[in-house]
Amino acid sequence: MRCYKVLGIYDDLVSEGTVIREEADGFKFLLDLKKRGKAEAVEALEAILTRLKE
Repeated sequence: MRCYKVLGIYDDLVSEGTVIREEADGFKFLLDLKKRGKAEAVEALEAILTRLKE
């Protein structure tokens, strides 16, 4: 059994600038900048964009 700790409500974390969250029908994006750096996030997003452009 895994235990989880609530760190905050996403809306609060977004306003603090520690989380980037975007949602739309069929699309969900959540980035926790405390766990992944901006450079790593950019690299992952560029890989996703490459796949979408194929």
